[in-house]
This record gives sequence, C-alpha cells and structure tokens, in this order.
Amino acid sequence: MAIEIKYKNSLGVEVSAQQANLLQGDYSSEHYVDDVLQKIDIYENGELSTGEYYLSEGENLQSVLAEYQSLWRSGTFFTNKQQVGNYTVMNWGLYEKTEKLEEGRKVWDNQGRIIAEEHVDAATHQVLYTVKYFYLTNFGSFAYTDRVLNYGTLEFTYGLSEPDEITVSVNLPDFDNEIYYITEEENILNHPLIAPLFSWDTQTYYHSDQLLPI
Repeated sequence: MAIEIKYKNSLGVEVSAQQANLLQGDYSSEHYVDDVLQKIDIYENGELSTGEYYLSEGENLQSVLAEYQSLWRSGTFFTNKQQVGNYTVMNWGLYEKTEKLEEGRKVWDNQGRIIAEEHVDAATHQVLYTVKYFYLTNFGSFAYTDRVLNYGTLEFTYGLSEPDEITVSVNLPDFDNEIYYITEEENILNHPLIAPLFSWDTQTYYHSDQLLPI
C-alpha cells in the first residue's frame, strides 16, 4: 500500500512538506493511498480545522465519523462513488461531530475538476440549490496568473433565492467575483471581453440545474 501526501497553500498551489511547515496561514494536506485520494486535512491559521474524507468501498461511515469527530471541527464525508461516462459522482454529507448539517451530490470531470455540486436539506431532503463550474482555458485579453485562487473560473448558482434564478460570478480582473443575474434581458456572459472565452448560447449545460452533462 503506497501512501503519498501532497501539500497545497491557500491558493491551491502545491508546495513541499518543508514549505508547508513554514506556512502560518491556511493550507491543506491531501492524503493518497495507492494514488486514490483518501482525505484532505484543512488547516486554518496553522491549526487543523476541518477536512474531507472519501470513503472506499467497504468502509463504514459511522466508524469514520467516530474517528474524525475529535480531529476536525466539521467535515465533509463522501460515499457511494459512481462512474457515469467520463464523470465521477459521489454523495456527500457535511457533519459537525456526528450531526449531519447538509448533504448532496458532487460531480467531477475526467481531469478531476469539480463541475457541479447539489446541496440538499438534510432534514427535508429537498434540493436547496445547485452550483456548477466552468474553467477557462483561453484567457483572451486577460493575463493568466496563479496568484489568485480559482482564477478564470465561472461559478453558476441555480435556485438559491428563487426556483428559476441563475447567477454567475466571474473570477477575472475587473469582474472580481461579483454576482451577476442571468436573465433574458441581461447576461454578463455576453460582455465583449467574456463572450469570446465562453459561449452562453452553445454551453447549454449551464442553462439549467441538471447535474450531469447529457
């Protein structure tokens, strides 16, 4: 069994173990077993705070919760891994100690990037809202930088305040992750600086809260 630990700073940039020991702020450590991600420890101000745990087949959720309730203030635990075409889907639950606060499903593409996550009320099992992500690879007139967390990401949110509401935040200079409403009358994605990078008309997956691409 091969175990590997990768450290990332607050910008998500991988650093060495020695560099991580010098970090005073926020960072994370990713733990892999035989190249499969098992857990992520998340540190805030240098102290272990929260985390994520990806249960393998045969692991018992209650046993894992009991193990980590004294280590993490809260944690997200992923179960029921499924492969759907080129996408990986897992159920998740956010727990504080052993109390489930929220649940849902999360989708990754074949590059390991999160493309969608569904948030569900743990008590009523009603969908609260859905979030989707688009990662720009062409930055056009924008200069690329790795000094901004999630730079070049479009984050779409569906049904947060109203059932048919769609909003988007744009992580690019001068847009600064401000939240924009997408309506028939107004769509920031038609802005002349963004439209060449992301075509709203052809990216129909982002027109609704459908979790998996067709």
